[in-house]
Amino acid sequence: MTNPVPPLLSVQPANAAVNAGQTATFVTSATGTSPISYQWRKNGASIPGAMASSYTTPAATLADNGAKFDVVVSNSAGSVTSSPATLTVSPASMAPTITMQPVNQTVIAGQTATFTVTAIGVAPLSYQWRKNLTAVNGANAPSYTTPATSITDNGAKFDLIVSNSLGTATSNQAILTVNSAIRRSPRAKPPRLVSSPLVRHLSLTNGKKMVPLSPAQQRQATLRLSPQPRTAVSFSASSLPTPPET
Repeated sequence: MTNPVPPLLSVQPANAAVNAGQTATFVTSATGTSPISYQWRKNGASIPGAMASSYTTPAATLADNGAKFDVVVSNSAGSVTSSPATLTVSPASMAPTITMQPVNQTVIAGQTATFTVTAIGVAPLSYQWRKNLTAVNGANAPSYTTPATSITDNGAKFDLIVSNSLGTATSNQAILTVNSAIRRSPRAKPPRLVSSPLVRHLSLTNGKKMVPLSPAQQRQATLRLSPQPRTAVSFSASSLPTPPET
């Protein structure tokens, strides 16, 4: 009587790579005394109904990426477990799709402006920014920063073309607004105060009449001169006693 021979794997399952939505097939081969049984496992858990020398997965999803598949082969003399095979799942093939559009920018002349786009699709993706529909040399990234702007750039329109082997997508146009630089006028010199001894020939308003100031009022009056003396003169005498009406 011949002793039963335990199973021996002659073919190990191999790694597999698919796109999302596709299936993957793992295969093994074993020798030994019949009958030989098979049980495939995913990440160490038995897969119901997967009891043949090969196993085909359902349509794969991105959640299956990195899953480990092995098989336990058994007969009356014993069992053996295969090496694990790794499943790699990539996103489904697709042309570029823009998920974030560029937005309008407002700057002051002399400043730069940055436009940004986000896109998805099968790699590699290529990028080309345009200004008023003309390609900008060297602007080949998801973001573009302009040189220092000038008033002539006001109203310019920027967009981006994203491409891969399956197609292209063009973003919305974003408008650049450039405002003039703010120029500050020189600060006026503060007025000079002239003491009361210099006050001469002033009058104080009393109702609708102009009444000459008395010498005592002249001594108390404050004369406020503009930065250009002798051109505009005003004074405050609110604390002075009101002259009698004549």
